[in-house]
Amino acid sequence: RPLRIQPVVKEVLKLLRASLPSTIRIDCEIDEKCGAVLADPTHIHQVMMNLCTNASYAMKHDGGVMTVRLDEIYVDQADDGSGNIEPGLYACLTVNDTGDGIDADLLEKIFDPYFTTKGPGDGSGMGLAVVHGIVKNGGGHVTVESVPEVGSTFRVFLPRIDAEAQELPRVKYEDIPGGDEHIMVVDDEEFIVHMEKQLLERLGYKVSAFTSSLDALDVFSMQPEMYDLIITDQTMPDLTGMEFSRKVLMVRPGIPIILCTGFSSAVSDESVKAVGIRDYVMKPIAKDEFGHAIRKVLDS
Repeated sequence: RPLRIQPVVKEVLKLLRASLPSTIRIDCEIDEKCGAVLADPTHIHQVMMNLCTNASYAMKHDGGVMTVRLDEIYVDQADDGSGNIEPGLYACLTVNDTGDGIDADLLEKIFDPYFTTKGPGDGSGMGLAVVHGIVKNGGGHVTVESVPEVGSTFRVFLPRIDAEAQELPRVKYEDIPGGDEHIMVVDDEEFIVHMEKQLLERLGYKVSAFTSSLDALDVFSMQPEMYDLIITDQTMPDLTGMEFSRKVLMVRPGIPIILCTGFSSAVSDESVKAVGIRDYVMKPIAKDEFGHAIRKVLDS
């Protein structure tokens, strides 16, 4: 749809601020006059979340500054040395960090699926591949500049369109169904775990959060009746969400499980039902959709 992406950018930054350490500062420079692009708001949310999560990870040891900019710019042939960007008017989303930087020999690999320089338990290596796929499918471009020990700058160029943007409905927490059940959340991305925990607690739930599927399985096995619902990511080290769910259901058959997935050929309606998982949602999911999915599973 024709979309002004300013509200999506602000929403992601609001979510991130609550989970980032105090050693990381966020500077935001958004051009409110930047016009519309043709995009899915959920995809823009996912692009922002992945770029900002990567930036914060690069600064997790020593801290630093994450700068997020949105500008409307005109690109001519001289603006891109690779010649990959067609001349024209673009909304340019920039995410800069003052972190570790990326070695030159790794730059050409960073958009490959499952390529990652993170250690075990720190991520799947799908984030930048997802960003690249979304932007390319939308007729846009992604560029990266990086200097080791100085930082990295990612720029997303989305073609501007001459159309009236459709306003996104604002969702208030009081409009989202909640409850008081005990939910286990499992995701190897620490920031996602923090944000899901924050959302669910604001909806009234009691939440136990884990960044290791093995740790979560050990804790669940000791007191399986303590939990009313499990929400698990699919792409994790050690145990994928599907594997984790199989083991959990062997301990306590019938416990409700929601699987969260960004991209996986292993996830389909048939494969999920075959394991015994009640429902699955595509990441990132809007908070109102998340709340309704949880209540649907719990109430069934």
